[in-house]
Amino acid sequence: WDDMGRLVGALEKYTTLALVPDPGHEEDLSWADQEKIGSLAERVEELRGWLTVMEFEACEVLEDWG
Repeated sequence: WDDMGRLVGALEKYTTLALVPDPGHEEDLSWADQEKIGSLAERVEELRGWLTVMEFEACEVLEDWG
């Protein structure tokens, strides 16, 4: 699960870096780029949520087997 968490973190970091050429100056970006970043952030949050659910369900299954 840690690897999946790191994967999501890396996805968020590198895709944001690709969209934000100068971190800290997001206000200088076009409206379209700001929308892309917002959409990406929402998708990454959704992915984090699914990861949390999957981890919880996997723990329940392991407890049932245990």
